Amino acid sequence: MSGNNFEYPFWATAFYKGLLFGGMPVSFLAVDYPLEVAAYYGILIFLGLFLRPLIEKFALDELYYAVTRAPFRRMMEREAARREVEFRHKQHNKRYRYMRYRSKELPPKW
Repeated sequence: MSGNNFEYPFWATAFYKGLLFGGMPVSFLAVDYPLEVAAYYGILIFLGLFLRPLIEKFALDELYYAVTRAPFRRMMEREAARREVEFRHKQHNKRYRYMRYRSKELPPKW
């Protein structure tokens, strides 16, 4: 992920829309708490308008990938390399283990 390729996951957008549209009826009922309603909508405006540019500017998505996914990817690459070496050893053993019995140059019952 780099630059403008950042996308929110489906669950995050669904959660945000739920907060946005679910909070509207609650805000009409909470007329006695205007500061809390203002803070609620301020947080929603921040999440909707300013969070994505901050994530893109500071490359927090790449940092998250480097911290969480990259070690797992390196572990899988090491495991794949180990399996490849093990496969090569098995092929080598299969090819050369009983070769002296098949060789025509050796005397019988060698």
